[in-house]
Amino acid sequence: NNQIVSVSGAAATGLTASFSNIKPWAAYQLIYQVDKASMELYLSQSIFWPGGTRPTLSNTSGSRDILTFTTDADSNMYAVAQFNFSASVG
Repeated sequence: NNQIVSVSGAAATGLTASFSNIKPWAAYQLIYQVDKASMELYLSQSIFWPGGTRPTLSNTSGSRDILTFTTDADSNMYAVAQFNFSASVG
């Protein structure tokens, strides 16, 4: 099983992402796209964020955030987030 991230839940209340088969010294990305306003993403693992605080993800319908996760030798997860990607023409 090579599954890394599974997402479950009802879009009306939010989605829960959980990680499996995490490898040491690896990097993973999760693209979070909001399908409707005020949808939330919950992460089931303990994750180290800059400053020790989980960022507030975008909650506008159609927005996309990219979360990048890196692991250490003990498979602890460290993450950063980039927010509100959208297409641009030209």
